Amino acid sequence: MRKGQSSFETIMVTLVVIVTSTFILGGFFDLGDQTFALATLKADTIKQLDKNENFFVLKKIYYTQANENTISFNVIIVDDTIKQNPKCDIDLCAAGNTIENSTKYSTVKIYVNCTSGTNQVYPHAIRCP
Repeated sequence: MRKGQSSFETIMVTLVVIVTSTFILGGFFDLGDQTFALATLKADTIKQLDKNENFFVLKKIYYTQANENTISFNVIIVDDTIKQNPKCDIDLCAAGNTIENSTKYSTVKIYVNCTSGTNQVYPHAIRCP
């Protein structure tokens, strides 16, 4: 019984050290807003793709942070054919608005890859309120 007790205490101490280190490093590197922005964009993109009757794949999301308050995303969405034709028309206004209102980023730009280059889908004066 003593051996099991000491193993449990070792696991608890290790978990406390890991959790504390994560909070300290997370605050030091300030990754919370980047992670939230990326998760928000991914969730909204998948929600938009689910509305289609055709099958599309969210292949990758790249992001660059120009300065402390500016972030740009490049979303790659393709269909399920062998050629992997890109999907260019997608409404990501909700994600862009949520990122601007819930994070430190006051300037958010979202681009979608197309065969002719990239299309900016947020902010887009015609489609976004």
